[in-house]
Amino acid sequence: MEQSLVSQIYAQRSLEYSVRTSRVVGEMIDSINFQSLTFVIDVGSTTSASTVTIRHSDDQSTWTDISKDDTTLYDDGIYYDPNFPSGITDTRYQVGYIGKKRYVRVVVDGNNTIGVTHIWGHPERVPAFGERFKKQFPV
Repeated sequence: MEQSLVSQIYAQRSLEYSVRTSRVVGEMIDSINFQSLTFVIDVGSTTSASTVTIRHSDDQSTWTDISKDDTTLYDDGIYYDPNFPSGITDTRYQVGYIGKKRYVRVVVDGNNTIGVTHIWGHPERVPAFGERFKKQFPV
């Protein structure tokens, strides 16, 4: 292998992987200075029907759920579905966000063990990490 994405992406935890019994709202993600955003949803288990909702906003105060038109295909041609039935174990989903809003966050409901990581990609300047990048483009 001769190429790497390390200077083209920046990954951060949206929601820590832990046991949940009530609604948890992830931190706001500012997508400025990046042209793509992908969510990796790690489902350890669901002991009740659960949802992992991705919401977006233009102004950080009015949040709406994304639709399938705001995502790319994943898992063998299936569009993003926020509903996770009871009984899912050890499963990972990737959701590409292609919506037009600047701010995005994740909301998880139900009894589950779920963690979410987001990956910014296609930065306006590379590398997409380190002190130099943070000073040029604070996230």
